[in-house]
Amino acid sequence: MLRTVASILVLAAAAHAEAPVLDREAIRTAVAPHIDELRACYEGYVAKHPEAKGRVMAKIEIATDGKVAATSAKGIHADVETCIAGQIKAWKFPAHKGPAAVTINYPFDFAPSAAKTAEVDPKLVTMFDQAVALDKAKKHAEALALYRKTLETQKKEKLVAIPRFIATTNLQASYSLIDLGKLKEAKAQLLLVDVAALGKPKQYDFHFTNGNVLGGLGELKPMFSAFVEAISVAEDLDDLTVRPPQCWTKILSFTMKAKDWAYLKEVSAKALQVAQLRGYKDVELQAKVSAAEAQKHLGK
Repeated sequence: MLRTVASILVLAAAAHAEAPVLDREAIRTAVAPHIDELRACYEGYVAKHPEAKGRVMAKIEIATDGKVAATSAKGIHADVETCIAGQIKAWKFPAHKGPAAVTINYPFDFAPSAAKTAEVDPKLVTMFDQAVALDKAKKHAEALALYRKTLETQKKEKLVAIPRFIATTNLQASYSLIDLGKLKEAKAQLLLVDVAALGKPKQYDFHFTNGNVLGGLGELKPMFSAFVEAISVAEDLDDLTVRPPQCWTKILSFTMKAKDWAYLKEVSAKALQVAQLRGYKDVELQAKVSAAEAQKHLGK
């Protein structure tokens, strides 16, 4: 359960401003469509830590064009803070006259619903957390073994585990395989992920990861489809400026690396069209360079 708190502290744009340049109702209206994203951040954590609850205070700096210039979050756990701050970074607020950025403090209260407090067996939670710690310590082979043991234990002992937990564990195992340089195994591992069970932010992570794996294996057309899926999820999250350009950059980079000049010409044209439409300057430059390189080789 997520409850937004009525009191929003809006700081004026300049030190001598007499009143805030964004009213509370405009801010609430901008935040409302993104509540599910934040709930997914919390639920991803509470699935492994059923008793976790509390307030997350988000500090958001809004530029005059309404884009988020900077953001941070504090509360519950670092994993929740990082996820929430990452989501907010892609949000869009109403433009304002400034003259400088506006900073707001927006509180969110989280608590597990009664139906979710026993959806993952504590034994599995402990094993998962140990695997994550091993990954952070760069002990990827040991982490992978423990992720797989977690999944095997759940099946063998028929322990309680919601689909999102199983999907997340499979996704984490694929990350370990990627870190070990085992892309073919990572591809097979990703096929085990129940994408529908994941929240939208994790769905983006899945498709983006899948695109990277397929690109690394030189499977260019499936790679392109995976990144297109990632872009679609990003747009569902109202992110048109951060994640999509990252996907186009990856598409062009992997295709260039594969030296498939005919396909590079094709995807460069698509990337250029999107970049000019969306204003992705870096992607536009990369697409032009890629197109020139493709033409150089095709012209021989």
